[in-house]
Amino acid sequence: MTKFRSLLLLAAIAAPGTLEAQGPPRVVGITAVPNLRAQNPFSCATAFCGAVPMGAPVAPLAGGTAHDAADGATWITNGVVLAKVDFRACAVRCAPQPMPMPPGATFATGLAYDEQTRTLYATYDNNVIAWFGQPATAVCVLAPIAFCVPPIAAGHMLSGIATDDLGGNIFYASSPAPGGPAFGMVYQAPLAAPCAPFCRFPIPGCGGLLLPQITGLGWESCRRILYSTDGPTVVGVTLQPNCQVQPVSCCPGPAAAPYAGLCVLPTDNVPLGPNCTQGVCPVCPTMRHDTIGDPVIGNPTFALTLQNAPANSVAILVLSFGNYCAGPGLPLFFCAPLLTPLPVATFGGFPTGPGVGCSGGVVFPLGIPANPALCGMPMSSQWVGICPGNPLIDNFTTNCLSWTITGS
Repeated sequence: MTKFRSLLLLAAIAAPGTLEAQGPPRVVGITAVPNLRAQNPFSCATAFCGAVPMGAPVAPLAGGTAHDAADGATWITNGVVLAKVDFRACAVRCAPQPMPMPPGATFATGLAYDEQTRTLYATYDNNVIAWFGQPATAVCVLAPIAFCVPPIAAGHMLSGIATDDLGGNIFYASSPAPGGPAFGMVYQAPLAAPCAPFCRFPIPGCGGLLLPQITGLGWESCRRILYSTDGPTVVGVTLQPNCQVQPVSCCPGPAAAPYAGLCVLPTDNVPLGPNCTQGVCPVCPTMRHDTIGDPVIGNPTFALTLQNAPANSVAILVLSFGNYCAGPGLPLFFCAPLLTPLPVATFGGFPTGPGVGCSGGVVFPLGIPANPALCGMPMSSQWVGICPGNPLIDNFTTNCLSWTITGS
């Protein structure tokens, strides 16, 4: 993959990204309904998923949300129960399990995830930050690593957390007791020493007043925006020198379904075109081109996949750098045109594996370097293949997939 990563970097320089083409990443959070709500932090448009396998947050500041780009799903907790949900498919990935608790904690108040180290961070009502590792072969299992107690404002409770994986920093929030006159605070510390903050600052709300509480945080590494919520409202700020912040977005929200946690959901992949087979290739109506995880900078396990394809065949991956899928495409001898705009790079041929019918597939690992130069880079990819027989007749083509390298 080293050679291909170098190609990615060169393409990023030659074709600068257009992050807005597919829209910016969204924020997503568990709400008090309970539910999962995703929101564009600039247009404020929202979408919902009701596949939340737990009750409402157990206390006013309980609950948290953390997206894992390695598998494209989101950790959620109501404070005492932990699960993982794929927001886009609105499906449960990891069944509910007890939220791990450090000594003295009653409930969790925030979640954050670092894909590069496979570490889940959590804040708790006893003002402890704890972190947990994930075995590579057990995606729903957490193993305790360590915990610490940070210095926060008197009378406050830790109430949210986010990681800046690329910058090597961590953010966490504290909030006063509900109804108190004070305002929430955010702290920035090194990931290597989470309980040694070097910055602290409040968050201005939509009307200029400081957020009284901060129930969730999310960090978008490409735009370098920190998102915060007091429950109904989501605001975005950029960090300035001397621990100051500059507001860049604001979305008022419904008080009836406040966020109890927040994180960043990367941009969606967009398919275009049909899947088809012809000649002696079996008819494979569920064949498709997809990904494993999200194309996020610093995601080492991102991969492009061919699924439910003709077995005993040979597949070729076609990649276009700096372009999204577009028609009418290039009408070669395949059963559908190539929708990856020129110039392209090809990789293959890869055997789709033994078997019968449509049991074939390929996984093409494409770990994305932790390099901001890749931010916003548009990409498109598509699979074509040859079945045993006449290569000019017996072939297959998948949908083209547009995707953007973003941050989380």
